[in-house]
Amino acid sequence: MKFLLRSLILLIVSNALASGGWSDFSRTDHFYEGAVAGNTLILATDGGVRFINPDGTSSVSTSEDGLESSNIYGIVHAASGDILTISDNGVVSAYLGNGKFAILNRSYASVGEDLVPGLAVTADSILVLGFRDKISFFDYADRKSLISISRIADASLKSNSPSAMLIQGDSLFVALGAKVYYREMNWKALAQDVTLADPESWNFAGSFPSGDTAKTEIQHIFVNKGKVSVSFDETLSPIVALGDTLTAKKFPQLWNGDSSKVRQIAVAEDYAYLIGEDSVWRYDGSKASNVSEWAYFSMMNPYVATPFVDGDGGVTVYSTYGQFGWSDGESWTFQEPENPIVFYGGTEAYTRLLKNLATLSDGKTLVGIWGYGYRQYADHGMHLEAEVTADLHTCVEEYLPNYIVPVGVTPAPDSLGWLVSYWGNSAYGIAYVDESGSVSCAGQVGSGKFGGTLLSAWSDDSTEWILYSAGGTTEGTDGQGVLDIFTITPISETGGELKIVSKMSVPTPDHKMIVDMDLDKENRLWAITASTVA
Repeated sequence: MKFLLRSLILLIVSNALASGGWSDFSRTDHFYEGAVAGNTLILATDGGVRFINPDGTSSVSTSEDGLESSNIYGIVHAASGDILTISDNGVVSAYLGNGKFAILNRSYASVGEDLVPGLAVTADSILVLGFRDKISFFDYADRKSLISISRIADASLKSNSPSAMLIQGDSLFVALGAKVYYREMNWKALAQDVTLADPESWNFAGSFPSGDTAKTEIQHIFVNKGKVSVSFDETLSPIVALGDTLTAKKFPQLWNGDSSKVRQIAVAEDYAYLIGEDSVWRYDGSKASNVSEWAYFSMMNPYVATPFVDGDGGVTVYSTYGQFGWSDGESWTFQEPENPIVFYGGTEAYTRLLKNLATLSDGKTLVGIWGYGYRQYADHGMHLEAEVTADLHTCVEEYLPNYIVPVGVTPAPDSLGWLVSYWGNSAYGIAYVDESGSVSCAGQVGSGKFGGTLLSAWSDDSTEWILYSAGGTTEGTDGQGVLDIFTITPISETGGELKIVSKMSVPTPDHKMIVDMDLDKENRLWAITASTVA
């Protein structure tokens, strides 16, 4: 179902951007692992591969640049100079330069098991990957998967995932829970190692109980002069960079009380990068500066995107926090909400897959806010102009006292206003909102109380409006429903009054609520429910 939803979203947005190729904008909120090339830090993140350059600038590589996933869980800078990335499901890519990547291997992704974040190490031409249920060996020079093992010594990796790995000389150390195992490897001839699949070829390095019932998995393995030690903390304590111990007293930005924020230290030519879960500091021997702040696409939790109407390509985006962003494909403009309200209907709108945002060709934007009503903005959400709320005593029905449930928003076919739908006590209603904020309603006209997504178009002879409306007879995106098709007289002919000429109700193939729909170039309507494409 997630694939179907993404596919339809791609269809809708690609129509707006059809004149050229895709531009990618990605916010990197979570850092899994880092590697250094020269003085540039390369990060595996939840938004692609991020580069932090010596001059402090940043860039991100995504699927447009050869990667096949936004979630990159592992990255290594091999002794050969190769930079390899590994996605959450194990797609291995090699860096080509200039922000571009090439896929080396997809075979692990077909198994459907995730890489343990950060569990990727190399020796010679061998890349060792720690998955949730196995350890895999990949010869990246020959682009060949050598073997995957699901058992070492007396331990099953299917019941106890690897949590840390370390290559020290000719030995590979693996932590399973509170235990560490190791095996000597002939890295240059690993393909000829006939006992690699034998669990008995592994040795037990020791058990290291944490003494804390909340800490059951080793996060770091250290080997010094043949002696193995471990840490159960995700972060490093103490923080030692360039030979200096960075204490909480001198560097409070690196600490939360007694706990370090730093998970990994990557040493560059002139300084060290201190990598945390969502921040990176560069230490030059005297000061630690945050170099990971990111404002290129600064929206948090965007959930609905809509193309401009009759434009040259672009998209307006709205977040669960009431933030707006818009892009013409070249850059992003971002706006915190004007006249903020307590509640933007975030979780309701997100979980119900609402398409409650629409932008007209002149940049006027209308958004429906669950429980509140509608807000109208100029300049793609940059400036609040008008509101339609229960307090203003409009014709929009209140589903509960002082509680409007707006669900669908779509541009009118002439792009001079919006058609909207809202829940009703016995049947849902529809309304027309013009660019001045004036409203005309047709209440209790839908099939069922629970209206949904909308789509409008001109009739075949361009004399009337056709409104396709998802009607729900039971609540929820997987509830029962039909497709309501309203024929409407254009508002320009009625003096601003919404007049419905006719209504037809069409059953969906599985009698489920429609969650999204779009028209193709042949004017055929495509729709999806929780289980069907129609």
